[in-house]
Amino acid sequence: MKIGIAQLSARAGDFSRTGERIIAYSEQAARQGVELLIFPLSTLVAMCPVPYVDQEGLLIDLSDMLSSLVDKLACPCLLPLASLSAYESVEEIFLIANGEVMPLRLTNLTRSMGGDVMAAMANGVELLSGETSIPTFDMEGIKFALVMTPDKLDELASLDYDINAIIYFSSQTYAANDSNSVLAAGLPDNRYTQDVRDTKSWLIALGSLGGSDDAVCTGGSFVLAPDGQAVAIAPSFEEALLVAEIGPQSEGLKQDVPKPVPYDRSAFCWQALSLALKDFVVAQGMQDVVLTLDGTLSSAVLATLASDALGPMHVHALLATPLEGTPALRSGGRGESLARSRSAAQRVLAMRQLAANLHINLHERNPRLVQASAVSLQDSAGVDERLGVLAAERDVIAAEAHQLARQLHALLLSSCDKTWLALEADGLSAAADVLPLGDLYRSDVLEMARTRNASSPVFSDVSLALCDLPELLESDIFNDVPIDFEDQVRQLDLILSMYIEWERTPSDIQRSQGMSALIEAAVAAFHAHALARSNAGVVLRASTRSLTDARRPFDLAWHDRLDRKELLPGNKELSILAQELLASFEASLQDVEANNPFVDALSDLLNGAQISVFDPEKQAEQNADFSFGSVDISKKPENSRQNMANLMDYMKGFGLVNPDNADGHIVADAEGHMGFGGFAGNGFSPFSEN
Repeated sequence: MKIGIAQLSARAGDFSRTGERIIAYSEQAARQGVELLIFPLSTLVAMCPVPYVDQEGLLIDLSDMLSSLVDKLACPCLLPLASLSAYESVEEIFLIANGEVMPLRLTNLTRSMGGDVMAAMANGVELLSGETSIPTFDMEGIKFALVMTPDKLDELASLDYDINAIIYFSSQTYAANDSNSVLAAGLPDNRYTQDVRDTKSWLIALGSLGGSDDAVCTGGSFVLAPDGQAVAIAPSFEEALLVAEIGPQSEGLKQDVPKPVPYDRSAFCWQALSLALKDFVVAQGMQDVVLTLDGTLSSAVLATLASDALGPMHVHALLATPLEGTPALRSGGRGESLARSRSAAQRVLAMRQLAANLHINLHERNPRLVQASAVSLQDSAGVDERLGVLAAERDVIAAEAHQLARQLHALLLSSCDKTWLALEADGLSAAADVLPLGDLYRSDVLEMARTRNASSPVFSDVSLALCDLPELLESDIFNDVPIDFEDQVRQLDLILSMYIEWERTPSDIQRSQGMSALIEAAVAAFHAHALARSNAGVVLRASTRSLTDARRPFDLAWHDRLDRKELLPGNKELSILAQELLASFEASLQDVEANNPFVDALSDLLNGAQISVFDPEKQAEQNADFSFGSVDISKKPENSRQNMANLMDYMKGFGLVNPDNADGHIVADAEGHMGFGGFAGNGFSPFSEN
């Protein structure tokens, strides 16, 4: 069977234009003999929630558009619909063929309910629940399964589904720290090669393309044969019509399949952010952007990124190098011993040279405002007063940039990165329309700059200087921080990423990294600047967890601390949380059959007793009846053995029961995350992004 993948970039909800492009792709596919043409998840609507008040009207217009396609498509087509609700995971896939529009998910539900959907609804069945079974359909002797999330891929691998091919409509947007999100670009090191081997099925993966709200999708659709070999690969960042022959006897289309280029995280991130920025600006009906060149590396990177994305004539830079001596004054002179300092004149020269290299529009500041700030700094007495002048100067520069953006009818960009937003954010400086670098740490920005300069040199100096030093590192209390300046920034970013992306506690970070004072100060600064971060503009997503995702309630008085003891098996000093867990656990197991070995073992563990792990095989040989609540797990020895092994593996994964690590030492798992010994044995941790 010949299938096609239409990897196209479509603006969500632009049904008229999208309908025309769907028809054009179907005609092109039909000329190549395609029997089923498949479209990515973002074709009809964005992969982001739509307000409830807009959902009814949007669905009505969507229905009209689908109906209009019935008689115009040149070949059968699959069109997925992502969830419109932020509270319920709803998915549907429409098969348009033979003059009909068939909702495959609803069709599968109807079949599983014996055809009586209304009776099932009367009995409480939720038709729009995301927990329903995976929809399947048959065509040309091939049974297809349709999934949209990694969890559903896992379900196909773990359960016995009789299928020949999986169509995976990827719902993941780009994340620099997750190679699964880039699809073909991450082959063969990401999960998908193993998925096809586990399921022994063809895998047809569709990557959406283009900006989606504050995120971006990078394409990279592909087809893998059951043995893990790539049959067809679409490029990232480009539209494409991919055609492949699949089926039990097929070896794929006889064509030269391009081998995936080794995944270069920094280079790929640059292209992804360029695409995200371009699509965001276009979606706002704009053409031009305004940014500030202040002598920092982040501002130079943003100017280059904007030029690559929009073209140099659409980029306007306000030359705003801070007053002479700013970094040294801010650090009390200590920073000059850590990093090379650039004078104001040197920074102005570097920024002018960068603007000339990029051919972007350079705008000068109001000279009267510059002179007024210089006089104020000269007349100020004492360090605190002078620091106040510098803060006021930053606000004046921000106001000038806002005024320039209004005059040019342009979007205002900010060069603030994730490190600055996490530790130093202030309201006015962070306020902008878009923060393209706001989900990347400073060390990531540095690596991107070096990668970009390797392809086409535009930066005269790709290194961090004193003006790039986070204020937190300028304190003299961090004596255990590495001496090398760039290593300091990388260490600080590692601590932030462990806390934000990996969701590690401060105590866990301290046990693996040391540097207690730096960790405590970084976590405190992160929460202290939460309100200022909320005044920032749209941050383009480039990670699995943004700063907004990590925000605590503004009124939460409790703060974590570094001196917490580990909760280990046999530890008599259980924390309050563990005691509450024990009480809740006991209360919920009143109806569990007595002498249940799993329950007895867990109860002993939570009570702090030293226990020996029972042998599930020996227990199974006794033909025991294992029950959990009112559910009879199994009476068969082979099933009992597997069920008990699974339960023990689950507990091992959380470090509660671990015969290989009775002392509960902290070790690294397969992804480098630190955790109880059980994590390493199972190859995962609760902090795993995978």
